[in-house]
Amino acid sequence: MKIITFSLFLSLGINLNSLGQITAAQSVPTDVAGNTQRLLPVGTKKLSAMGVSMSPRLMALSEKFKAGIQKDPSWIIEQTKRAKPGPMIYDKKIGMTEAEWAEYQTAIDPGNLRVAPQFTGDVKIVRDKNTLRFIATDKLAMLNDSWFDLAKNEVHIAEYVLPFVQETTVGTATNVYGSSWKAYTWEMHDPQVDDFENLDFEKIKAMKKLTVFNVQLGKLDKTGQTFMKLKGQSIVNGVSKYSFDTPFFFQE
Repeated sequence: MKIITFSLFLSLGINLNSLGQITAAQSVPTDVAGNTQRLLPVGTKKLSAMGVSMSPRLMALSEKFKAGIQKDPSWIIEQTKRAKPGPMIYDKKIGMTEAEWAEYQTAIDPGNLRVAPQFTGDVKIVRDKNTLRFIATDKLAMLNDSWFDLAKNEVHIAEYVLPFVQETTVGTATNVYGSSWKAYTWEMHDPQVDDFENLDFEKIKAMKKLTVFNVQLGKLDKTGQTFMKLKGQSIVNGVSKYSFDTPFFFQE
């Protein structure tokens, strides 16, 4: 089985948020700062960046899909925005035959996909007054630009400030994590968009620039592991400059 990162997985048009939150429920958060500290205790921990495990056949079909949508990126974005619950209706612009598309939909069903470690390293969690920070090297060094402000209930990524959004509970194991889970979410988009979830491609192009960051911190019910997912995207003049959506699992 081949392991691919979440950022590549997103570029193939698979909605990982829906895969991970099939029965998500929002609730009023309680003691976010205290629970954040319990999920991120100070000290040195083993941390694994996770990717999705894919068979050679699924990888080949994904490459077809990727090549197809690259011919008309605006079309796939509009189709995604307008899509009703369930699989996208087949269209030749997808880049594969109708039979291949049906096979592809079965392969990317949440029950058939799982994450697996892509690389593992040490990360040190330190606390300075009301701030939790990361100290890491090599491929995990990207975490050094992120920190939690416990007093203000914010997450910072470089110069961006992510306010707390919600607490999410997923009550099914039919997702890429293979477990039910609960997590806190912090998010920002610049410029601020009131109806961000329904933002269409034309509006994105009209804005000239859009930056989005999202952080989830929670625990898997099955293993008790803490996980942290970092998501970011930058779009300039309708063109994606970078896009990543990477979960990290703390090894107990």
